[in-house]
Amino acid sequence: MAGFALMLAGMALGGVVSHFMEPTAASLVFGTLVFVGLGHHGGAPILAAIRAAFGSSDSVHLVSHYHVLQSLRRLANGCGLIGALVGLVLYLSNLGGASSLLGQPIAIVLMSMLYGLFTGELLLGPLCSRLRAIGPTDADWDTPDDKRTYVLAISIVSMLLFVFFMYMTAKLLGTLGSS
Repeated sequence: MAGFALMLAGMALGGVVSHFMEPTAASLVFGTLVFVGLGHHGGAPILAAIRAAFGSSDSVHLVSHYHVLQSLRRLANGCGLIGALVGLVLYLSNLGGASSLLGQPIAIVLMSMLYGLFTGELLLGPLCSRLRAIGPTDADWDTPDDKRTYVLAISIVSMLLFVFFMYMTAKLLGTLGSS
């Protein structure tokens, strides 16, 4: 909780916190996460897993709670990438128009990635680690294909999208030579 407060303080010191609020990106990431998560697991297992992470569960079900939170973690990262792709489509559809139309799609891309990574890695990740720490050491904690390569893949795609946006914006505004 202190880490979350420090992150908000850093946002406030760097500028206005409202600059980090993008309703379209939030609905793409959090709406998808909620509805797909509920469709995949149901409400009771998700609530039980969250309660277990805060210490109100017996150790018999900790592994299953861990797997629920791990799948939500991966889903959050994926939702961030889906939101970024939607923003990319919006960006590309506005390339022919005025350059003032490009800010909103870029904000959707960046904030979708931020919301997805924040939710997956800074909220759900520590809950998963907590369950693993308080659970039995001899349990099978591995999830199928638990190689963590998805975080690397999302990071690479995010960097490539950012470079592409900056290049296209600079080209559109005429700061790069015509090719």
